[in-house]
Amino acid sequence: MADLLQGLKDAVANERGSGSDEDPAAAIGKLLKALNDMPGLTEEDKAELVKGLSQGGLGGLGGLGGKPPIGAAISNPWLEFATLFGLISFIILLLGFIGYKLYNNMVQRERTKEMKKMRKTQKKRKMY
Repeated sequence: MADLLQGLKDAVANERGSGSDEDPAAAIGKLLKALNDMPGLTEEDKAELVKGLSQGGLGGLGGLGGKPPIGAAISNPWLEFATLFGLISFIILLLGFIGYKLYNNMVQRERTKEMKKMRKTQKKRKMY
C-alpha cells in the first residue's frame, strides 16, 4: 500500500519535473482514473488512496489547499526565532573558536621565535 502511494508520488513529481503546463487538478484526475482501473486493489485500498489524494497526500497537490511537507511555515514564531538565534549563536561561537585557535598559534610562533633569538644571543655571549 505504501509502495503504491510512493509510486503515485513519484509519478506526480516526474510529471511536475517534465515541464508540462498541465493543471494539478487534471493530473490528480488522471491518477484517480488510473487508480480505479487497477485490478489488484481492493475497494478499501482505493478509497484510502483517493482520500490521501484529496487531502493533499501528494505534497499539497490534492485538494490544492494542503501544505507541502517540506518548507512549510513554522506555526510558532517564537520557535522560529529561537531556531534562528541558535543557528546564529552557533556560527558566532564557531568563528570565535577558530579565531582563538589562530591567535594562540600566532602567539606560540612568536614565543618560539623569541626563544630562538634568546638562545642564539646567549650562545654568542658564551663564545666571547
